[in-house]
Amino acid sequence: MKQSIKDERPEITLEVMQLENVNDLELNRDTCSYISIPLKRTFENSIQYDTMLKNFYNEYTIECDKEDISELPTKLNFVIDNLNYYLNTFIKIHTWYGDDEVCMTKRIQLSDVEQARVNLALLKFTDYQEYLRQYTRQQIANLPEIKDGFGFVMDEIDERKLYKSVWITPDYKTCILGCVTMVDNPESKIQIIKMGQ
Repeated sequence: MKQSIKDERPEITLEVMQLENVNDLELNRDTCSYISIPLKRTFENSIQYDTMLKNFYNEYTIECDKEDISELPTKLNFVIDNLNYYLNTFIKIHTWYGDDEVCMTKRIQLSDVEQARVNLALLKFTDYQEYLRQYTRQQIANLPEIKDGFGFVMDEIDERKLYKSVWITPDYKTCILGCVTMVDNPESKIQIIKMGQ
């Protein structure tokens, strides 16, 4: 069944989740009970992003007076509230008592791939070391020289913040060691050492 344009939404990826701009977060022990993550508008998601904002705008104007709206919404947020997932935006309006904002929200279902990305993203707030390890492993796994024929063996972050991972071919003849010297420094580059045939 084809998805209607009204139901289109941007895909939730690590690249569009602006984890550095999260300012609304509630943790319950090691679990994230509430978080609002701003989503980045990109070339790849611009159609779905704009469609979602337009749908929120249209929904508000159907329910209320569009003359109230002082500014069109431009930002989407991905919200997790007790394991329920939403997209929302804030519409700025004029009222008789002054300017205000109205939150427009839509509940969404995540695909299995999106769920895995979200689980990884949440580790940044609940277990930062594990987030760094898994995120760096994913970055190395997506390198062309790894993607084409190498399987993951193991990885770790040592006490000096050095990330190391081992990748091997199915015939065990070639091995790649992936390293990042200061894994918690975004400026650190991935280094690849190839051994064997």
